[in-house]
Amino acid sequence: MTVSAPAANVTLDSALQRVIYGSSTRLSGVVTNQLANEPVTLTSEPVGKGTQSLATATTAANGAFTFGVSPTIQTSYTAHWRTATSNPVTINVSPRVGFGVLGGRYVAKVTSDLGYSGHWVLVQRRNALGGWHSVKRVFLGSSSRAVFRMKLPHGRSVLRLFLPESQAGAGYVSGLSHLLAVKR
Repeated sequence: MTVSAPAANVTLDSALQRVIYGSSTRLSGVVTNQLANEPVTLTSEPVGKGTQSLATATTAANGAFTFGVSPTIQTSYTAHWRTATSNPVTINVSPRVGFGVLGGRYVAKVTSDLGYSGHWVLVQRRNALGGWHSVKRVFLGSSSRAVFRMKLPHGRSVLRLFLPESQAGAGYVSGLSHLLAVKR
């Protein structure tokens, strides 16, 4: 009787399916022989670009490996071990949406590999039930930034900026700023 070894296989998973521009996440996987010191190569394919070899890691005693990645645009990653190739893992990227107050004026800034001149963000205000209501559309200037005024009702308001996917650009998904509490 002949016993065959299991077919070579490699898995790949991501800690996050979506990151904000400039952030990172961890990819991890396992090879089927579960041995240490097995070389695993990671390739990446950012939207609009070809496949490129990114890094090589060696497996731990249980055949596990990890890679840290910082995609700047939607990117698909694939692990390669011996003759095996993992299923691709795609990480979506949201542009970084900044929101602040400067001397009674609001400042919006969107950052990614693209420019956002002529694109817009929505200023949203949280209602009493915790939902969000859009109160103003703000167009970004040549530096992907806008400085604007806005009239709010008396009392405390919680605001955020929302960048819809239609304004995020090719290879990006919608984005949100941090929350901004304002009292008038």
